[in-house]
Amino acid sequence: MFAWRGAFILVKTEMNTEMNSIEQLMSLPVAAKRLDISLRALYRLMASGQISRPVKVGRSSKLCESDLVQYLAKLKSERL
Repeated sequence: MFAWRGAFILVKTEMNTEMNSIEQLMSLPVAAKRLDISLRALYRLMASGQISRPVKVGRSSKLCESDLVQYLAKLKSERL
């Protein structure tokens, strides 16, 4: 019984690690709102390469939260 419980904990730990590595995705309007810019301004940032291109999920385009964090960190470093 203890071995089974240990195996269950191991599987659960592996699942948690996998869930932590999944990127948070957000729609382009939500990303623009989080940056407090217009959707058109977000498209301009993507066209200029300042924010990486979105990921296509079906018909919709999504941005990774880490891309926004990276962009904001770059802005902050330029400010200093």
